[in-house]
Amino acid sequence: MNSKTDSALIYWQMALKLSRELRYYTGEVNSQKSPGYLFATSGNYPKALENFLLTLKIAETKRDNKGISMIYKIKLRGVSPHEAGMWRV
Repeated sequence: MNSKTDSALIYWQMALKLSRELRYYTGEVNSQKSPGYLFATSGNYPKALENFLLTLKIAETKRDNKGISMIYKIKLRGVSPHEAGMWRV
């Protein structure tokens, strides 16, 4: 990773922390999923999938249907378990 991606991760972590402190669950879901995009575009599919699954868990816990559907859309378009090395062919 380079300094721009490192900075992005730091800001996302700050946003996640603030969202949790404010109990702003939509912000928490959005802040949690964003690094997943970064990991996916940089080719770190296992980390991206881990991030998206954690986001899905948060959304399900909060009964955030919009967040749940958003993660499934990402999963269908983006990182698959096969790409993440979880399934072997």
